[in-house]
Amino acid sequence: AHNMPPTRDERERCTAARDAYFACLDARHAWLHGLRPAGHDQVLAVDPPAAATAAVAAARAAARSWVASPSAAVPGAECRQLFTAFEDACLPSWVLHFCTMRVKDLQRQHVVEHAESRDRQRATADGASAFWEKVSAPQSQQQRDRLS
Repeated sequence: AHNMPPTRDERERCTAARDAYFACLDARHAWLHGLRPAGHDQVLAVDPPAAATAAVAAARAAARSWVASPSAAVPGAECRQLFTAFEDACLPSWVLHFCTMRVKDLQRQHVVEHAESRDRQRATADGASAFWEKVSAPQSQQQRDRLS
């Protein structure tokens, strides 16, 4: 039983393994193993702790099935070995924490991007952008003289 906190080297190995696994997921537009919400409503419906717990369990099962039959076609196969390395390098509580934080961060990022997109569409639709272009345009010398 290893009761000591991880050393700096162990923490660095853990974060490197996490980053490699998450990069693999990013390249496949997946949040976690088996989690790829499509559309705003699905993104809002995701419960990060529950999603992370389910995804970690699914990734573990997929990794076990891969060990038993490496040629098995399991969704997320490209990232299985990276998940196994991530899990081997990190404490179980860290794996769950990092996965939960990834889901929360991606959810937050989506909500911000969705709101900004909606605001841009609204501004264009009601002519607000023309107003802001006009008021932010440089003043002519005549306008400056009038204000003095």
